[in-house]
Amino acid sequence: SQEPAPTDSPLVPVRLRLEPGAIEEMVSNLPTSAKAKFFKGEMLYPDGSWQNIRFRLRGRNIWHWHPDKPSLRIVLRRSAPLDLQRHLNLVNPEDRTMLANPYGEELGRRMGVLAPRTWMARLFINGESRGVYQLTTREDENMLRLAKRIPGPFFVGDRLRRQWAADQFEIAGEDSILTRRNPIVEMVDAVNMAPTPARYDALWSILDMEKTARWQALLSLSGGIHTDFHHNHLYYFDPTAGRLEPVVTDVLGLGTLLYPRPWERLSKKYVPATDLPLNEKLQPLFDAALRDPRYHHLRNQVLFGALNGPASTEAQQDLLLSMVEEIEGDVAADRFKAGVMETFGGFFRVPYSNWQFDDSIQLALAWIAERNQFLVDELNNTEVRVAMAAADDGSDFVLVEVNGNSAVEFDTARLGGEVAADLTLSGRSFVPVDGTRLLQPGLKEDLDFSYELTIDRRSPLHHLRPDWQRYLFRVAGRGNIRDGLAGAFRNAVTGIDIDPEIRAVASLDPGSIEYNTVSLHPWQLPAAPTRDVVLGPGAVDLDETVYVAASQRLIVRPGTELKLGPEVSLISEGPVHIEGSPEARVSISRLVADRPWGVLAIQGRNAAGSSISHADISGGSVATALNIDYSGMVSAHWAGEISISNTTISGNVIGDDTLHVVHSDVDIDDLTLANCFGDCVDFDYATGTVSGVQTNKSGNDALDFMTSDMTILNGRIDSAGDKGISAGEDSTLSLEDVVITGSQIGIAVKDKSEVSVRSGALTKNFVAVDVYAKNERYGGPGSIEFSELTFRDNEVDLRTEEGGSATFNGQAIPSKVAGEGTVTRAN
Repeated sequence: SQEPAPTDSPLVPVRLRLEPGAIEEMVSNLPTSAKAKFFKGEMLYPDGSWQNIRFRLRGRNIWHWHPDKPSLRIVLRRSAPLDLQRHLNLVNPEDRTMLANPYGEELGRRMGVLAPRTWMARLFINGESRGVYQLTTREDENMLRLAKRIPGPFFVGDRLRRQWAADQFEIAGEDSILTRRNPIVEMVDAVNMAPTPARYDALWSILDMEKTARWQALLSLSGGIHTDFHHNHLYYFDPTAGRLEPVVTDVLGLGTLLYPRPWERLSKKYVPATDLPLNEKLQPLFDAALRDPRYHHLRNQVLFGALNGPASTEAQQDLLLSMVEEIEGDVAADRFKAGVMETFGGFFRVPYSNWQFDDSIQLALAWIAERNQFLVDELNNTEVRVAMAAADDGSDFVLVEVNGNSAVEFDTARLGGEVAADLTLSGRSFVPVDGTRLLQPGLKEDLDFSYELTIDRRSPLHHLRPDWQRYLFRVAGRGNIRDGLAGAFRNAVTGIDIDPEIRAVASLDPGSIEYNTVSLHPWQLPAAPTRDVVLGPGAVDLDETVYVAASQRLIVRPGTELKLGPEVSLISEGPVHIEGSPEARVSISRLVADRPWGVLAIQGRNAAGSSISHADISGGSVATALNIDYSGMVSAHWAGEISISNTTISGNVIGDDTLHVVHSDVDIDDLTLANCFGDCVDFDYATGTVSGVQTNKSGNDALDFMTSDMTILNGRIDSAGDKGISAGEDSTLSLEDVVITGSQIGIAVKDKSEVSVRSGALTKNFVAVDVYAKNERYGGPGSIEFSELTFRDNEVDLRTEEGGSATFNGQAIPSKVAGEGTVTRAN
């Protein structure tokens, strides 16, 4: 039965006034008429005003174009965005739970995968309820800003062929980077290479391995087979990370596409299957990536971690129930609800009842539990067998074979002798090894295997299934090898012990062992370097760029005088420790007086914990490395927690920033910046505390903040070419004891930023405080509040645009005030 619409609903209300006959015209000659043109309308905003919009149908299929419940693309006016968005998609839900996509997106976010933002909404068109919708963002710069990501290009794969080519991907978003490099060309070229170590050097240099592993783990957890070789591929290139990463798109989670096919429903219950294999649905990227055993193992580790964390049965069921609680009242009242269902004639929109909605939720809850258990069982499904044979020199050969879904940890110390491994796979050269070795299973291209739910015109040409991989060891010294082997193996993902099958053979010919070649043998891949890169102490001249891997550390010893040649940089993906002391400072400067060096770059999650102390850094510029254009002489991107103390950074050229901090948490104490070519410090999506900062002569801003949450204590800013402190794009700043002198603008508060100034002085600035809007997508100026702040000898003390506000707590409003904003005094 139909329920009345709830009076108070937690769903976002979307109320549209559309010109009469618009929907009828859009569905009059499908599919041509669906997107033939935009129509005019109005939308009710949260502030109670009606704003002009444009709209048309969206979606690629007939079920999105139903006149009673159409999916719509809404375009807002540039000056009237909502939640940073100018383009909104109103999507008629495709599944009976109405949550398959929003649920998959939220689960993806919890697992660290970039996803669009979707709000559950109820739609009213010309006063008539059209039921429950998904209100979702479009893949563009606005979506990225909402997700707190730097603008960059999206690559959309919705019409791909079995053999991928870069020109099959459409480009969306901010694409200026493409004048210098094309990431999708590099990724596709790597995917199409032969499976050699060179392929994976190329692939992982342009594609984020961890983000890809998280994405594939999400698809396994959600039963996501909607991404195949042909469509539902979306990749974003982050200019500050230098890598592509997958984006969740139309995932249809909760096993939505795993219900029985039409002919199966004659003999099976209508419940979603839980036994979708780990590597399905295979497509060219996964086909390439899974053949790298490092990626294969990482995917499994991420998956198992999620199963015991954000994607545990309890966590998933709680998430689903919380989402259901929000929508169930409106779903019960939705007289147009229907789900897409496969019939003998194809996919069609089929209405369903409130009872069927409730049943679909119960099926989804049960599916989560059963799917999780299946995945745990699959990750535990690994076996080991060992063959032993005597060698001619009195040692013993031990051939270990591994099969299954997970890698194995092999404790070589249990063998009771000196262990060497045939790392060259030649049978002629054995290298001593000790400790625990990671042994990966192999893969096979299975042409006989089939899984009913993935059989269609977009099926893979083959399936990647587990197979045996072999590892040859030689043991010198007569320990009790058989007893040692019995307790030497453990599942490297789930941690359970593995009881190997052990057999003795008459002989082993090391040169005739056949290794699995479908995937790379782990011993074919170069070992990651682990030795620290140490510079100093004393004079060190560098005429070539130093690259430090994620598995290494860069250490600059106390008392080092480091001189870098023209365009020479220090690029580290591992932790950086510049270890100056009060008695032995570190200096980094030019080797050639009139030619700048490049940058000091601290890059990526493995660089967390980096520190710079008692250092003097000057004379650098810009550089391009790791697919990143570094604009800061000292740059920290995605580097986790970093600290800078008792340091001076000065005299850069060319670059926009002297110090650039992106997506990092900083602890800065006693930092001096001088003669900055552009901004002295640019903070983008940064957090932390800056104490004791001094700047002198910046070509542009002294301290520039974008969407950052920072505390500034004891700051002294002098002679900023533009702004002393620039708070923009929804930043939150707390300032205490900050003195700004001789700047064009002392403090700028823009684009919904919030600034609190507890004490300090603004002296001899053209405009001491300026509150205004710069970026329209943020919807207006910001706000600032003061206490114990002195205004002295400024041309203008305070200027506020309409919509901005300034509050003076316990102090008088200064005399030189201009603008249309709200200025108040509070006791």
